[in-house]
Amino acid sequence: MSQRREWLLPQQENAILVDSYTSSTDGPTIYIDIQSLARLNEIEVLMRDLASGKSKCFALSELTDMYWVPPIREILLSISKAELLVTTKQDGDKLVCHWSGNAEDWLDSADKVRELASGPGHQYFEDRNLENPTVKLAYLE
Repeated sequence: MSQRREWLLPQQENAILVDSYTSSTDGPTIYIDIQSLARLNEIEVLMRDLASGKSKCFALSELTDMYWVPPIREILLSISKAELLVTTKQDGDKLVCHWSGNAEDWLDSADKVRELASGPGHQYFEDRNLENPTVKLAYLE
């Protein structure tokens, strides 16, 4: 577990931490930190619901026990006809991330999340535009 997470969320392994930053190697990044297998499975189910058409859009703020580090305030997951796309927009002093993809993209993403269940690690989700942010989903790191 990172020192930052321990400082922000001491003893709250069930909470999902969402942060944003810019690094010299990855550029703009939306960071989702998960410490609980049940919460990781919850994210996988959301992605599979998008892939199957059961859901068209989901706001991560609808989940319980979310901790948002300003300025990030929302991540919207949605199904689209286009390929994977991750964008952000400023909404006043808040940052909103829109993560969309077609059914195949969401199925691939769900499979990547499932792979994380075997132990500590992370997966990157990014589109072809290098100026757009990358979503980094970390489990038990």
